[in-house]
Amino acid sequence: MAGEKTEKATPKKRRDARKEGNVLKSNEVNSWVGISAGILSFSLLWRGMLDQLVLFFTSFFSDEYNLFYAKPEPEVITEIFILSSVVLLKTCAPIMSTVMAAASFSNFIQAGVLFIPKNLMPKFERISMLKGFKRIFSMQGVRELIKSLLKTAVISVIGYQSIVGLYDTVYVTLDTDVEMALEYTVKLFTGLAFKLIIALLVVVLVDYIMKWFEHEKKLKMSKQEIKDEYKTTEGNPEIKAKVREIQRTMASMRMMAQVPLSDVVITNPTHYAVAIRYDSKKDNAPTVTAKGKDILAEKIKKTAKENKISIVENRDVAQALYKTTDIGKEIPVDLFNAVAEILAYIYKLKGKKNI
Repeated sequence: MAGEKTEKATPKKRRDARKEGNVLKSNEVNSWVGISAGILSFSLLWRGMLDQLVLFFTSFFSDEYNLFYAKPEPEVITEIFILSSVVLLKTCAPIMSTVMAAASFSNFIQAGVLFIPKNLMPKFERISMLKGFKRIFSMQGVRELIKSLLKTAVISVIGYQSIVGLYDTVYVTLDTDVEMALEYTVKLFTGLAFKLIIALLVVVLVDYIMKWFEHEKKLKMSKQEIKDEYKTTEGNPEIKAKVREIQRTMASMRMMAQVPLSDVVITNPTHYAVAIRYDSKKDNAPTVTAKGKDILAEKIKKTAKENKISIVENRDVAQALYKTTDIGKEIPVDLFNAVAEILAYIYKLKGKKNI
């Protein structure tokens, strides 16, 4: 079918799609990177977090605040609130900032810097119940449901196997002190978390591949769309061809106007014709004023005859001038002698002073 979208998107189509916010991006990748960064930072910083919490509870239940012995004063409550906020910030800020930075970096890698002002405008269709149901029961909604079920299954299976495998080893912590038991527990659960991350990586890769295919399919173009885009960006080929034809005609007319001003036309004798002009007072060397091949060569010779311009047959010089010298340019040095002889011959016939 003529309107079937079977062609890959052109660079312009991709640029336009990007301006509309249509870029290849998987939220699953951002989530996975953020969670991975959070778990990694927790495994490295949990001791410092524990020290902060121990210090907080030690201060909280000390006689300084007298919570269990007397009615706390407003100043004490304010101080406790400030202390709690500071401890919470010190405990959670490193991990939260790491998660946010990792997710932002992942989003930047996928989509780059992208600002779409019109997307900030409210769209009432987003709160439409009908459109909401359509999104839920669309193919994309089904894919999201399958993906969620797959993630749940992966987490459940790996979590169950890991916990069952660790069931007997948990009793080891009953005979140790609190610090060793806590360290052992953290190691167990961080190990479980890293297993889940590796397993979910497969889900993330599958989601990204699906998003890539979906994105490429959405950007595909029909052959007619490519033709229309080419006409818009490069211009209609028929019009451009007509313009080039007009330009060639005008250039040919300007060139033919120089033939009557030339001193001689050198031919080969049928295929090539080159017109030469030389003014010893103005020019450093003879200049090609017109040249042509086949039909154009015949026009140059005809114009020369009509204006009584001398025509000299010299096969080698005519071919060399045609191939090496552009119109309006001086002849090459290696052709000076040959052209000078021709001009001297013409000037002698016309009674002009020799060059």
